[in-house]
Amino acid sequence: WLNTFLGELDQAAACSQEMKETSTYLKNRASVLFGRPSFHGRHPQAAATSEASCFDACFKMVLGYPSVSNKTTVSTYYPEKKALGPLPPPRQWAELAPEKKGGIQVEVASHAKETPKGWINQDSAMAVLPAGCSENGDGALFLFGVFDGHGRLGHDASVLAATRMPGHLSNQPVHPAQNPGKALEGAFKNTDDDIFANMGSDVEYSGSTGVVVMLDQGKKLLTMANVGDSRVVLGRFDGSTWSAMPLTTDLKPDLPEERERIELTGGTVSQYRDECGVGGGP
Repeated sequence: WLNTFLGELDQAAACSQEMKETSTYLKNRASVLFGRPSFHGRHPQAAATSEASCFDACFKMVLGYPSVSNKTTVSTYYPEKKALGPLPPPRQWAELAPEKKGGIQVEVASHAKETPKGWINQDSAMAVLPAGCSENGDGALFLFGVFDGHGRLGHDASVLAATRMPGHLSNQPVHPAQNPGKALEGAFKNTDDDIFANMGSDVEYSGSTGVVVMLDQGKKLLTMANVGDSRVVLGRFDGSTWSAMPLTTDLKPDLPEERERIELTGGTVSQYRDECGVGGGP
């Protein structure tokens, strides 16, 4: 997310660049919805720019980027907006026959916090049967997800994520039932590319978190994938008591692994400070 550097950190950035290009950990661990690694090269017309992610800019704002005006910053390059190509359409939950749902009930509720007048609820949800997943062994393979947008155009980012993710899952080289983790990872990366390409510079201060659950009915298997602080919680009923069990870990900067990922991509984790230098937040 954080690809903007203060000018005084040039030496540290050079060291970070070397780490980025050689770190297998970074390449495998970096979450694309939570950060697009900047070791993909430079734009030919912008030697001092780096590629950004559709989920970039929110952290820049939350963590105090761009910083003080007398500091030199490296500008971020955003490409021209592009139209997105077609993807295999999933079947929406409401379209499925009751017997196809296998007794599963889906309810969607969004309770947005109080916001300034005119602010849009930026939550998007997904409950679908992806193309090519209708029959897998003894049952279908369903995909459920929640995407929580943030920033001025976060609602556009979350809608794109919810609508493009199922098609990309269907297009993965490996069938989701054979390797669900790898298929979801690929779908997340492709979805991030779509948002970045379609929104262009509009992603600078906008983005989305995301969490999805893939249910393989035949294997009775749940596979979760998440970026950011959207969370999956399993409700368990034992006798007469319900208990909640979190199934994902929130990816926040105070998580050591997430902080390491941010710093390896050239970012900084720090407390937000306003124009008067007053700190706010964690």
